[in-house]
Amino acid sequence: MRSWDELDFTPEPDMFNDIFGYLPFMVLPEYTALQELFAPAFLRADPDQRENIKRLAWFSTEFGLIRENGDLKLFGAGLISSAGEMEHVLAGNVPLQPFEADTIVNFDKAIWSYNHQLFVFDSLEELKAKLKDYFDSIQLFRPRNLMAFL
Repeated sequence: MRSWDELDFTPEPDMFNDIFGYLPFMVLPEYTALQELFAPAFLRADPDQRENIKRLAWFSTEFGLIRENGDLKLFGAGLISSAGEMEHVLAGNVPLQPFEADTIVNFDKAIWSYNHQLFVFDSLEELKAKLKDYFDSIQLFRPRNLMAFL
């Protein structure tokens, strides 16, 4: 659990992030269906693809934004559970781009600071379709040397 001085921002996921960020979403079937896309793709991916999947999770379910009826709304659990980053984003201090998997995989996650770039999708259906398209392109990784993979 984060301390009082970390209430606006903490670089580590904690119970506050889980309870206030993720838990409310986990009762929504549409959201859990979205979350269920990640694990199968991750399990069949090679190490580089796994890093890309982590970036896609980071910039969608952790720090994503959604446009609903023309209004920009916070979506990601990390964003929702960080008052400081929320204010930073809503004040217009972060460039926003449309959510495109091929673009996002080129951005690093900002773990120790506020994000320098975030991405917006127009609906859960759009996000799910874009993630599914990307994940469907991932073929089963078969390491030549299992020990090198571990």
